[in-house]
Amino acid sequence: ASALGGALAEIVWSLRPGAPSLEGLAYHVAERGRRLFGGDTVLRTEFPESWPAGQLSPAVRRAVSGIALEALHNAARHAGAREVVLGLRVESRRFRLWVRDDGRGAGVGNSNRGGFGLVSMRKRAAEIGAEISWESVPGGGTTVLLLFYPTGRAGSGRPPTHIIMRLVRRLPRRG
Repeated sequence: ASALGGALAEIVWSLRPGAPSLEGLAYHVAERGRRLFGGDTVLRTEFPESWPAGQLSPAVRRAVSGIALEALHNAARHAGAREVVLGLRVESRRFRLWVRDDGRGAGVGNSNRGGFGLVSMRKRAAEIGAEISWESVPGGGTTVLLLFYPTGRAGSGRPPTHIIMRLVRRLPRRG
């Protein structure tokens, strides 16, 4: 029930009109991520001093938020890390997001193996045309790296979710 509630909260957040910016996404993920850590583990952020203008599509907000939170959850649950870093920066026309920990290392590499969380992250990345990779060194921590475009696939315009959003807007309102 808790996982379902969290998933629904993410969907609702990603559809909010006030959440379309890269800055809004970054601070949302950081706030949610801080709730995962306690004790001796510190979550640190590496964000740009100034944020680019423009909006992220709802599909990108939802996918990137889900990937980042899954990576932070994995670090909190499995890494035994002292420090976890959530970072985001602009690179030309796309964005780079990373979650890096100094924990025990997951041994995931870039293989097609992995648990449900890794499969889920890979699927979310594919849905928006993003590139995702993992680097892990036993005893040296893990880094999850995501490269994505603000509207999804490069040059494709709007992602397919715009069709669903149009249909939702046409539904009669109650009240």
